[in-house]
Amino acid sequence: MPDIVCGPLKVFDLQYSIKVITRFVQAHVFVREISVLKTENVGVLSKVLHSSGYLSPLRKLASVLADGIIRVGGRMDKAPTSNSSRHPIILPRKHHVTELIIKHYHNLEGHVGCNQVFATIRQKCCILQGPAAVKGVVGECLTCQRWNTLPSG
Repeated sequence: MPDIVCGPLKVFDLQYSIKVITRFVQAHVFVREISVLKTENVGVLSKVLHSSGYLSPLRKLASVLADGIIRVGGRMDKAPTSNSSRHPIILPRKHHVTELIIKHYHNLEGHVGCNQVFATIRQKCCILQGPAAVKGVVGECLTCQRWNTLPSG
């Protein structure tokens, strides 16, 4: 763990905090998946968990464990994009951190619709049942509700 230093944030500090928060969220939500990915080869997650009677939400994502973080695996290894977009971080649908990420990107994009927010989030992370999660958070935005209300009368 790096020493605590006062002053402006550096890129390393932000990247480190993202890793720590992601590991924390995944360690509490995907306990079985992490234990299987640590012990088994890549690609056997769905077979092992399904044979034990547990239907994992990660069963179709070809998940890999990289640096202690579960990421989406698959055929994107040779794509000419950044590593974070080739193998995005997997986040659960119903978690406070996921909700904060959706709110952040919704504000960052200027209170646009669900599709634009979801497309922006998809570049960095993969939210399970993402469109529904984004729709739920954007639908609760008070600023958007105020802007989109029809005049009464």
